[in-house]
Amino acid sequence: MQYNVAQLLMEPIGSTRTYEMVEQIDDLDDELEPLGPLVGSVHFLRIPSGVLVTGELSTAMQV
Repeated sequence: MQYNVAQLLMEPIGSTRTYEMVEQIDDLDDELEPLGPLVGSVHFLRIPSGVLVTGELSTAMQV
């Protein structure tokens, strides 16, 4: 998953973006098997040194 933050970097400090996501996850360790997609939200905050990214994500795994 990739997010383009070019426009956010041109906006004033304190500007935000929030995205909901549902992503299939692959390329994990062979011992891990995802039982569903990665689901949650990602929050982007424009700060003086760039962009701060926080999020809450969850999935279920077979181990």
